[in-house]
Amino acid sequence: MSKEKVYKLSIFLLKENIADCISALKNSKDLTCVNISLGGKSAFLYYKENHPSPPSWVNFFKSYADSELSELRNKGTAAVFFVEAQNRLFAITFGYGRLLLDGGCYEENFGFRVVLNTVDPKEIRCVDAQTLDAIPILRRTQASTKTGMREMGINADQDLLYAVTGKPKDNVLGTQVTGKDALRMSVAVSVDKLPKLLERLLAEFSSENYKNDFSWVDNLSEIRDPILLSKLNASLEEKISEKNFSRTWLAIPEVIEWEDFGGFKYQHTKKGKLNEDISWQDYLKFIGSEKLVKTDTLNRHRILHIGESSGQIIHSWPVYQCVYCEIEVDGQSYVLSSGKWYRINGDFVAEINKSIQLIPETISLPLSEYRDKDERAYNERVAKENPEIALMDRGNILHGGGRSQIEFCDLYTRNKKLIHVKRYGGSSVLSHLFAQGVSSAELLLMETEFRKKVNEKLPQTHKLPEEKPNPLDYEVIYAIISKSLTELGELPLFSKITLKNSYRRLSSMGIRASFSVIPVAANVGNYFSNATSVAE
Repeated sequence: MSKEKVYKLSIFLLKENIADCISALKNSKDLTCVNISLGGKSAFLYYKENHPSPPSWVNFFKSYADSELSELRNKGTAAVFFVEAQNRLFAITFGYGRLLLDGGCYEENFGFRVVLNTVDPKEIRCVDAQTLDAIPILRRTQASTKTGMREMGINADQDLLYAVTGKPKDNVLGTQVTGKDALRMSVAVSVDKLPKLLERLLAEFSSENYKNDFSWVDNLSEIRDPILLSKLNASLEEKISEKNFSRTWLAIPEVIEWEDFGGFKYQHTKKGKLNEDISWQDYLKFIGSEKLVKTDTLNRHRILHIGESSGQIIHSWPVYQCVYCEIEVDGQSYVLSSGKWYRINGDFVAEINKSIQLIPETISLPLSEYRDKDERAYNERVAKENPEIALMDRGNILHGGGRSQIEFCDLYTRNKKLIHVKRYGGSSVLSHLFAQGVSSAELLLMETEFRKKVNEKLPQTHKLPEEKPNPLDYEVIYAIISKSLTELGELPLFSKITLKNSYRRLSSMGIRASFSVIPVAANVGNYFSNATSVAE
């Protein structure tokens, strides 16, 4: 008996309200349809053959080898195969077939859920994740050999996992599966056996077995209730209309190849300038900032990624899909990411708050109140008034690959306290503060050359030891200048997540960490009330 040939399939589960193939296609009139009988039921293959065109790179040689290259042509075909199983429609795409589907016709995270329920947790090969930080960072981590999720560097507190590749526990599902919205499989199967395979995948999509190994992925849950979605979108619209961009920004929703990056454009393919990045300010300028921005406008307008070599569109996303936003509604925290709203699990929030409460407030070093024009002036004054404190603000150390500039701290005391000072602001400001404390502490303990460079900037009374320091002798103090902040529990949620992880890393090094709120003098201007209202 011959073995079935292995095929690479990309499988989408259509939403329950998609009753037929036509409803799932962008433009069925341009496609050819073939009716295929499967066990007495009809399945439908739609395909489109693109016109041959010269490769974009031919223009590079136009003046040198025009005649020799004139006959070169690229030709592509796109196809979608619709199959019914258990009263649900599936779409299996081939070539550029995904582009034939309407973007809202398939279940989000279908492939992701199936993979989590079927993959061997010790046989992970690749993960795509987004760091839940002030600036979302998309990354793809690929192992040279199959391994566990922990070894892939996933932080259950701070990473939103949205695609996984690995080996299934059941070899009936093939040798490798990858899941995001689509499920991509390398599987031995024939057309007549597809319905049975799809029934299995539907059951896996509905299963909750993933909780045995990946329960932490439920720290965030997707919002599907249309009434609540409407309420969340209304809150987002209000923020934009007020130009309140705290906790919200534009960011591309997927990993792109920056080697062929020409720029971004808003909506128009032929007109408009290329942008190095995307932002609310640029987008509102593009549409006319006087216009009232609604969610349907954000879904209608698109952000285009233009390739450098071809000048053509590589990716196209609705603006709404590029919106990142943290918001609180009725006392509950929500996150909008990649076009989806998520509720942050209450237990997860409670765990974060519980961890934050463990961070002590420093009492050994009362810092004077803030009555200065900026942080630098404050740091200079404090160091001048107290001989125990050395000024290190703006004393960046050139160290590491690429001559990276590291700020040791803002103020350093004779009894080995590294004080990092920041005015209370949005999550990005605070996350930078917390990350800075960890980075400098690691270098202090591990890099002899770094300590030598720091010593060049320190007075004789404050010199660091040449040998490896005892971490128990040191303390990192996060000092936040604020008029209203009284405790760390009042920080923005993602700042608390960053702080929790920073505190954990410092503790694992053996270095103490604490925080201090620097009060603001009553006669200081309104900056702080404005900054506080933005951050909170």
